[in-house]
Amino acid sequence: MEIRNIETFVSAVETGSFSAAADLLGYTQSTVTVHIKQLEDEFGVLFFERIGKQVHLTEEGRCFYEHALDILREVKIAAESIRPSNEPSGLLRLGSVNSLSQLQLPGLILELHDRFPEICVAVESESPPLLFEMLRHNELDLLYLLGGGPLPDDMISVYERKEPLSFVVSKDHPLAKKKKVTLRELAKEEFVTTQKSAVTLGKYMKAAGLDFHPFLTAGTTDLLLQIASESNAVTFLLDFASQHYVDDGKVKRLHVDGITESYITKVIYHKKKWVSPQMQAFISLL
Repeated sequence: MEIRNIETFVSAVETGSFSAAADLLGYTQSTVTVHIKQLEDEFGVLFFERIGKQVHLTEEGRCFYEHALDILREVKIAAESIRPSNEPSGLLRLGSVNSLSQLQLPGLILELHDRFPEICVAVESESPPLLFEMLRHNELDLLYLLGGGPLPDDMISVYERKEPLSFVVSKDHPLAKKKKVTLRELAKEEFVTTQKSAVTLGKYMKAAGLDFHPFLTAGTTDLLLQIASESNAVTFLLDFASQHYVDDGKVKRLHVDGITESYITKVIYHKKKWVSPQMQAFISLL
C-alpha cells in the first residue's frame, strides 16, 4: 500500500473531484486516477462511482476514508518523532471570529512570531458554523472562539478562559462619577451594543422587570465605543474590546450591582487532528 495513493485518495474525497485533487497535489488528473485505481485494485473494491464527470464515494470509500485519515496521521507522527529537535516551523492555520481577530489575535501573533519566527500564520475570520466545517475538512488547524456552549462531539477544547464584560460610558457621563450604579438607573439610559451582548443584557433587564431597547446594534466594537465616548450612550462590551479606550481615558467602566457577566474564549481542534509543533506553540503561548 503506497502512502502517496492514500494521500491522493484523501485529497480527492476532501476536494470533491479528481481534477481538484490533482491541482492541490501538483499531479496530472491521470496520475490521480492511477493512484485511486491502484488502491481499488489492491482492495478489490470501488471507492468512487464515476458518473459522467462526477465522482461519488461508495460505502466502501466512506469506510476507508476514516481509516485513511488515521494512517496519514500516524505516518506524520512517526516522521516527526525521528526528525532532529528544532523549533516549530511551518504553516499554522487559525480560524476565529471578527472580534477576536481584530482585538486579541494581533498581539498573540506578534508574540508567537517573536518566539517562533519560523511559524507562518494564516487567519480566517468567519462565522462559527463555517469555521467548524473548515476544521472538519482539514482546512484549518485550530479555532480561537468565543462561547460557552457545548462543543460538537468531534471537537476538543484545549484552552478556556473567562472574559468579563462591563458597562462602558464616556468619561463625561453623569454615571461615570458614581462608584456603583443600579440596573434601574441604567435602564433609563440609551444603549448601543453588539447583538450578542444585547441578548445577554436583555435577559437581565427582563428579569428585573425593566425595558431594554438599544437604539443601535453593531458587530464593530470600535463603532460602539466611538459613539459611547462622544455621547451619553451606554455600551456593554468585553473588557478586552474596550481596553484601549479605557487606557486612553476616553471612557470609564461602571460597577453595576448584580451584574457579573463573562464569555469564554476557547481553542478548539478536531479530535482526529494530530497536534503539530506549531499548533502546540500557539496553545502553549496562551
